[in-house]
Amino acid sequence: MLSANTYWKDGTYPEQFEPYIVKEVGGLKVAIVGLTDDGSKATTHYSNTQDIEFHDHWEVGQQVVDQANAEADLVIMLAHLHGANNEVPTRIDGIDMEIGGGNDTFGRPLNIEGTVVVNPGGVGTCVNQTNLNVKDGELLGYTFNQIILSSDVPEDPEVSAIIADYQADLDAQMDVVIGQCASDIPWSSALVRAQESPLGNLAADALRDYCDADIAIQNGGGIRAGLTAGDVTVGDIFGMLPFDNKVTLVEVTGQTVWDALENGVDAYPELNGKFPQVSGIQYTFDASKPAGERIVSVTMADGTPLDREVQIRFPGQTDQALPAQLTEVTIDEGAGLARFVLTCDSVTGEVLRLGQAEAEVIVSRTTGLRVPAAAVHYVLETPEASSGEAASSGTVEGSAAAGENYVPGVYVKFGNLAHFCRIDPVDSDHPLVTDGAYIIVPPKGTDGSVSEVRLYDQVIVEGQNLYDGKLLS
Repeated sequence: MLSANTYWKDGTYPEQFEPYIVKEVGGLKVAIVGLTDDGSKATTHYSNTQDIEFHDHWEVGQQVVDQANAEADLVIMLAHLHGANNEVPTRIDGIDMEIGGGNDTFGRPLNIEGTVVVNPGGVGTCVNQTNLNVKDGELLGYTFNQIILSSDVPEDPEVSAIIADYQADLDAQMDVVIGQCASDIPWSSALVRAQESPLGNLAADALRDYCDADIAIQNGGGIRAGLTAGDVTVGDIFGMLPFDNKVTLVEVTGQTVWDALENGVDAYPELNGKFPQVSGIQYTFDASKPAGERIVSVTMADGTPLDREVQIRFPGQTDQALPAQLTEVTIDEGAGLARFVLTCDSVTGEVLRLGQAEAEVIVSRTTGLRVPAAAVHYVLETPEASSGEAASSGTVEGSAAAGENYVPGVYVKFGNLAHFCRIDPVDSDHPLVTDGAYIIVPPKGTDGSVSEVRLYDQVIVEGQNLYDGKLLS
């Protein structure tokens, strides 16, 4: 086997492989180099590549072609680089002919920067014959035939007999009836790679039922045929799900599920095979958003939101995002606000530096602070200062005198001092969102809000004679 850039994970080169071989043909030494797409891990099952690594195909390809040219008169590259096959001659010098694989493209050869590039078709549908014309060590030209293996090509009797024997045994297994289909379930690439699909639901439901799992995800590209009304056979299911993938049951966080869905929709509206068909959850996404930020909501089968982790980052304090758990989400559709309750055991006083850090919560929805209503104070704002003694706790008693303005807020711990932070007044622009004895306060920096409360501030719920700057016991 030829592959110059395939290595074991420990860095050694497999003894079963060769980067290239040299053959003598017509008095010429011909080197044949093998090169594999270094992104192949993303297009096959994990178990197929769990012990190997693919080194950079451009870097390794040039190194090996240089070595091959030192030993041979001609260099032919077998490149399985999918959509990058035609790019090879522009990135790797010294190749006389390239045969590209993985993109299943037919057609006459191309001459790209002096390299003959052959697109050989795919899946055994044709045989390609190329003759290179060489004089005095120089490639002058070529002749090429692409023979399509249609029904017009006569069968070899011996080979046909061998295949018929195996086919009879296989047909007996494939014809076993395993179920019934009440109506036709159509298939098309667009149906399974860009939208919710009955076929996708069937495949994902079957996975979830088989594994007794909470949720299941089936990539749309793995579904390759529909079902017709009537008996459903083993062969029908193989036609629908033809790949030799293994069902894997894993325990993951809600955030991992969220990230998997983000990955699945990031190529939309391209008909990409990773588009997720699901069971046990419902998700919505906004294709107008940037890739990686498209998932809007994920709910479980009972309607509860997916329990997912978030991260809290403190710019200027630490570059590392601290893991947190999103334990509760409440959406007030009437008010247009959302409240998130976070748990983050990693946040310490040392990280916060006595409240000097600004926190950034990395979530894709608006966050809200859950503050006890009893902690709200109204402070008289004077021209000289924006804070003073609290007029009352919870509500303003009586009417403000002419020219007086009371602003709502809460006291938070700032080191060992009390610090008054404004919150939004309750008006048409800032409707009150409550949760029992709590109110939901937008954090500092929220668009349209005057709130000064930061996500990690410790609100003082009880206290007498509080004022800004008061030393706490």
